[in-house]
Amino acid sequence: MLYRILTKLGARIKQLREERGLEQKAFAFDCEIGRTQLYMIENGKTNPRLSTLLKIAKGLEIYIADLEAALNAEIGQLNEELMSFSTEV
Repeated sequence: MLYRILTKLGARIKQLREERGLEQKAFAFDCEIGRTQLYMIENGKTNPRLSTLLKIAKGLEIYIADLEAALNAEIGQLNEELMSFSTEV
C-alpha cells in the first residue's frame, strides 16, 4: 500500500519538476537535498520526511497541499480496497 502512495507522490514531483524544465541534479542542489535522494523519491523508493517535502514544494514554488492533492485519489482507492477486504473476512 505505502509503495503505491510513494510511487504516485514521486511521479507527481517528477512531473512538476520536468514541466518547469528543471534538471534533477540542479533542482536537488537548489532544494538542498542530495540528487540520489531526489531520484529515490521520484521513483517511489523512499519515504521522504516532511522537511524534505517542504523543501521540494518550495523549490517547485507550490504549496505542500498541492502534492497532497495528487495523492487523494490513490488514498481513496486504497481505502475502498481495505473496506472491501475487511468485509470479505
